[in-house]
Amino acid sequence: MKDEAFSTSDLGCAACVVALGTELLAILPDEGGRCAFQFSAKAKSIAERYWAGDQSIDASLFFSSLKNLKSRIYAIRNDGLL
Repeated sequence: MKDEAFSTSDLGCAACVVALGTELLAILPDEGGRCAFQFSAKAKSIAERYWAGDQSIDASLFFSSLKNLKSRIYAIRNDGLL
């Protein structure tokens, strides 16, 4: 059975998933000016704990991941893809 990708358009959730070591597969811009962050299916359990308030994370790792994702979004925007 093939794992399905997990995606979220929530920047905080995506930063948490990245900070915990899950590889970001793609950033998918949409026509509304937003982005969806695509991960492997294993990211779903991290996201569920994030939304439940049960996911512990190092603050500096979270902030670093957040800054990195923002930089990538701005790069996409500057390339005219967003």
